[in-house]
Amino acid sequence: MDGAALVSVNTLVEHQFVSQWLMANDPAINTWYTSGVIDEETLKMRWEGDGTDIEPGLQFWLNNDHKDKSGDHIVYTYGVYEYLWSREYSLISLPYICEISQTEAYKIVKEDRDFDFGSNFSDPVFAPKGPKFVLHQQSVIVVRTDSTLRAEIEYIATGIPQPNYKIIQTDVEGNVTDMTTLVDSRYTITNGKLTIQSPNEALDSGTYYCIAQNEFGLVVSNPMVLSFGFLSQFSNVEPSPVNAYNDDRAAIDCTTPNYRPAVIYQWYKGNYHFIRPDLHAYMFISRNGKLYFSVVSTNDAGNYRCIVKLSSNNGAAIGTNQPPSRISLPIQLRILNAAASIWGPEIANDFPAVFPTTPKRGQNVHLECLAYGSMPLSYYWTRKGLPMPPDAYMEDHNRVLVIPTAKVEDSGNYTCHVTRQNVLGDFKHFYLSIEAEPFFLFPLKDQHIDQGSQLTWHCAARGIPAPTYFWLKNGVRLHTLEGDITVSNNVLVVHNADPARHNGMYQCGAENKHGISHTEGQLRVLGFKPTFIKRPVEEVVYGALGGNASFTCQPEAAPFPLFKWLKNGAEINLVPGDTSSRIMMLTNGNLLITEINTIDAGYYTCVVENSFGIASNAGQLVITSRTVISVRPQPVTASLNETAFIRCQATVDQNIDLVYGWNFNGHQIDVENDIHFTLGTSYMLSGLFVRMAQHKHAGYYECVAKTPMDTDKAGTTLTVIGPPGEIAYVYVETGTITATSARLGWVLGYRYQNPVLYYIVENANEPYTNWTVFIPNLPEADVIIPIEDNSKRLYQLTGLNPGVPYKFRVRAANAFGIGPIGRPSVIYQTLMAPPPKAPDNVGGGGGMVADLTISWDTLPPLHQGGPGIGYYVYWRLKGGDTWSKGDVNGNVGVFVTQIGVNNYYLQYDVKVQPFNNLGGGPNSTISTIYSAEDLPIVTVTGINSYRYNATAILVTWDSINNTREVMKGKIMGYQVNYWERSDPDPIVNSISWRTLDTYGLCIGLLPNTWYEYDVQVFNTAGLNSRGEVYFQRTTLNAPLSYPTEVAVASHGSDSVAVSWRGILTGPEEESLTGYIVRYWLQGDDITQATELKTDMETHAVIYGIGKGKLYQLRLAATNRGGDGNFGNTVHFTLGGQVVIDPTLSEIRAGVNGLVPSLICIHITCLLSCTFHLLGF
Repeated sequence: MDGAALVSVNTLVEHQFVSQWLMANDPAINTWYTSGVIDEETLKMRWEGDGTDIEPGLQFWLNNDHKDKSGDHIVYTYGVYEYLWSREYSLISLPYICEISQTEAYKIVKEDRDFDFGSNFSDPVFAPKGPKFVLHQQSVIVVRTDSTLRAEIEYIATGIPQPNYKIIQTDVEGNVTDMTTLVDSRYTITNGKLTIQSPNEALDSGTYYCIAQNEFGLVVSNPMVLSFGFLSQFSNVEPSPVNAYNDDRAAIDCTTPNYRPAVIYQWYKGNYHFIRPDLHAYMFISRNGKLYFSVVSTNDAGNYRCIVKLSSNNGAAIGTNQPPSRISLPIQLRILNAAASIWGPEIANDFPAVFPTTPKRGQNVHLECLAYGSMPLSYYWTRKGLPMPPDAYMEDHNRVLVIPTAKVEDSGNYTCHVTRQNVLGDFKHFYLSIEAEPFFLFPLKDQHIDQGSQLTWHCAARGIPAPTYFWLKNGVRLHTLEGDITVSNNVLVVHNADPARHNGMYQCGAENKHGISHTEGQLRVLGFKPTFIKRPVEEVVYGALGGNASFTCQPEAAPFPLFKWLKNGAEINLVPGDTSSRIMMLTNGNLLITEINTIDAGYYTCVVENSFGIASNAGQLVITSRTVISVRPQPVTASLNETAFIRCQATVDQNIDLVYGWNFNGHQIDVENDIHFTLGTSYMLSGLFVRMAQHKHAGYYECVAKTPMDTDKAGTTLTVIGPPGEIAYVYVETGTITATSARLGWVLGYRYQNPVLYYIVENANEPYTNWTVFIPNLPEADVIIPIEDNSKRLYQLTGLNPGVPYKFRVRAANAFGIGPIGRPSVIYQTLMAPPPKAPDNVGGGGGMVADLTISWDTLPPLHQGGPGIGYYVYWRLKGGDTWSKGDVNGNVGVFVTQIGVNNYYLQYDVKVQPFNNLGGGPNSTISTIYSAEDLPIVTVTGINSYRYNATAILVTWDSINNTREVMKGKIMGYQVNYWERSDPDPIVNSISWRTLDTYGLCIGLLPNTWYEYDVQVFNTAGLNSRGEVYFQRTTLNAPLSYPTEVAVASHGSDSVAVSWRGILTGPEEESLTGYIVRYWLQGDDITQATELKTDMETHAVIYGIGKGKLYQLRLAATNRGGDGNFGNTVHFTLGGQVVIDPTLSEIRAGVNGLVPSLICIHITCLLSCTFHLLGF
């Protein structure tokens, strides 16, 4: 109801009234919504009903538990002696409490008004009205690929007369420009579409919005951002190799180049062997770019390359169908020898993870989970306290939970579970928070109010973070003006409405860090004398003896008039709202006569008067002895999903039983079992409610009034207005198909009393399941309407691919929304032609000596144009004039040619042109690659070595001159070969590093052992010849024992004291140098532990300990030979050491703290002697 809102409780008196009313009138003890909302991040409370903040001293919580529970809405709940406050989430269905100000209470009985009210139009669809946007342009990312590219920004608004458009740009420096051809000849505006030829980042990037205006006012669109995407090249610095032990975990990072706005990842190994996690469950490509291995083997060793491709972030359109991509330099994965074992599963520290990292409403959200451990591993997901979102699904061996088009209510705690053979397992929790750009729960309603009255206008938006509100009138921001308007957050109050001051287009805006949204409505302040032209009093009303009869008096008048009734010309002195008399005038002016007798027959005149004049209209009451429908059904128009009421009231003696039945299009309505229909009363008139009206409910309704004696019937029509119906038939006109175009036709379905504004054209290729939006908004003005059949539409499609079979489908849209998807067309194939597109990612390099290797992405069937696909390959020395040419038959993406051994490691320009049986397609852009390298001829010199610890030796050498002549290419890295000096038949081990560093650490050696070694340099062709041999010995052993008798005691407000019994080293160990204290939070991975090192002392103090947290601690001794073994795990808190009884408690990986099961903790008493030993 206009002016009404969910209740705001601002005083103790108001609270007591609500509580006492509920105690007296709510026997079911329900929970009731108010307008109170709570920001769950800041805990700020606000009444949405009147826009005011909730004061701390005016809060009426049931108790602190109800105040602190989860929920974004304040509700009244039963508290034995009174109703008090609690919290609930707004997605739960509950009854609610509304309020309306006394100055606007007249609206409770006021008739509904639309644009036909006070006008000469009987249908509000065709009545003049101000502009409203029905299509806002989403943000656009432009990727420049050639000089003919253009960018389009389009808005669609309704209005009568048709609105005019202006599109405004605000650049990054804040300069505002009206985008017209006079500003730049590259700009063209047609209706609400701005076309920018050859977009320029310096001139065209920025924020855009549209202004739509007609004689009734103007509205401003939601802003959109036009930005320019890019994808830089990968660094030419050789990536360091990744080392992993056999049967252990591994992860290879993709050092992503700079980009905007987003990228997607793929990996391949060796020569274009793409990674297929669907076939190899131990591999996983995360949306963070990394390639993960749950467990590796020697078969996984090799060179891996990361491929990144520019992509759109959710919600933005990317202005190219050929987004650029890049391929990284090879990253070597080296597998070191280690004994195999069965281990895991352990969920990796990076997971669970969510992508996008800050997910928003409407985006496709991916929750990823990856565990390390021996295969096979099984994954599944759960959600705490709630079912999974209904459209969520799992993919990639259930490691990824996908929530398409995420909603705010999809937020919550999700848990990834992983098991191996249903025995061993691990799990981790992840709280998913879906943020949201502001969106309005319902549009601002147009207002048609009386001159001099007050209007309270509410808007309600949701957003995370919670949005702030502002109001606009004709595009100008409103502020409170005493006595005229009051602006308070989401509430606008217009005082003493005046058409000169207040008529116009109003918008409520909501803003948070994610964006701005608007909803608009028109305000018409009306003043005119009453008129019965559109709704006269019924000429004849029949009333049965002993029954009831009523006269409806609903003239159009502004302001709302005063009513009086005359019978046969004499005034009947009736009191409005009286319910005790036999003849009553209702609060809405209607006349009700009960217990009819013969003297009631006659002529009744309704006289109405307001400040602009007086009018009257009369009808006759005829007394009858039969059953008569006295208030007959009238035509009703309802919007889609709204509730319609069709009145029908019969008159009959009150002592006779009367039953109502209803038929719809000739079939009886089952009101008991059909949720859309129910019998009831509205304004003391009986009738049929049609709830959540759908298009299928439009038609003829017949009311049947039955008594034991006779029956009367009366009918009317219900019209349901809303989005257009589905398109009836989609086809391509015969003879119009070319290689790249076709004339598409379709037949309109039902339009439901509203004109179509635009169409959405989609297409699909084999297997015809993935539909693509081909034209997102095709205005009705741009299509062809055949003269012979105005239900058909035609449009010339361009930009199709040759030789491709297509299906098409079309959806229609009007001011009420987008219609449903209809049946697609049959399959139509475009004519074959040469390939329309050049290959992407032309590159190459590497291979055998004297080779020039050229590679590219092969064309998918969509871009092959016809049979006989192949590629012409062109190359020349960089800067040369003459191109050499080769060809590849078939859809193969690599070509190798011989160029001679003396042409090693030279730059070549290369390009690729696709062809098929019908001819050649476009050339790719020119790329520069290197020919294959030759073996290095240099010898590594300046070799030296140092004992690192008991199992490692540090080897150093002089740097090599990294020139083409010396290296026959470019240094890829160095390799150290080593073996035991005393072994007569040694096994030579090698460790290589893909780096220019002139040192390397040889690990995995035996303690106190002499080793011989040499150093080689290598490039992509291989290693140089081996040089001089050097030798070095490892140190004695690291400590073989560990500290014991560990004790932890409280020390300060954030510290604990640790003491232990030290160790002694033996002759096979290096001399002791100190101790290591390693501690970490219970539930964290040990790799996240903090280390505290001491000298020879056997005590230490750990600072930064959190209150109420459980920690783990282990100690080790250290010497020159390295760190010794760590001792047993000790648990402690800020209060000191605790002992966990493993038979009564459970600690699970990935959970912060102890699982709330039965836990027995013994507090260890540390006697004074302990403090004495520590020196306290």
